[in-house]
Amino acid sequence: MSSVEVVSYNPEWKEWFNALRASIWPHVSEHAVDIIHVGSTSIPGMSAKPIIDISIIVANFDDFDKIKEGLAEMDYIHQGDLGIKEREAFKLDEEPMY
Repeated sequence: MSSVEVVSYNPEWKEWFNALRASIWPHVSEHAVDIIHVGSTSIPGMSAKPIIDISIIVANFDDFDKIKEGLAEMDYIHQGDLGIKEREAFKLDEEPMY
């Protein structure tokens, strides 16, 4: 059984999200409405797993394949919906360096 690391709030999480958003946006901006910071790391003061979760908002799911292509250019791997209909998950092939 693997353990889950939960750490105290880190104010750098917001900066990490902003860096991720800035790097991803050019690859998806033609087909996305916005990229938002979600999950525990997005809540100031809250302890969390030190993983930055983001949502890419699309107006039309027909654009999903273009979003998927843009993320693949950045080495993001599509993981499917992970059991949640109308949600698609991705994971970076390597851990980002901050």
